[in-house]
Amino acid sequence: MIIPNDEYRAVAKRFKKQFGYGVPLDMIPMTADMNELIRNIEECVANAHDDLLSRYGVDQNNPGILY
Repeated sequence: MIIPNDEYRAVAKRFKKQFGYGVPLDMIPMTADMNELIRNIEECVANAHDDLLSRYGVDQNNPGILY
């Protein structure tokens, strides 16, 4: 379950600095594992490539459809 904590806030801040927008929590399933989410955000920042939503099966061109 996603419950923001200090570790999440720190990595989300780096995400926003890297990409210019915040983590789209409203599009990530609330049942996602918090530690996994933090790892995924860290990987996006480290790779300088935002593929966070695709890691959760969200099609960014049509966010209402999971693939």
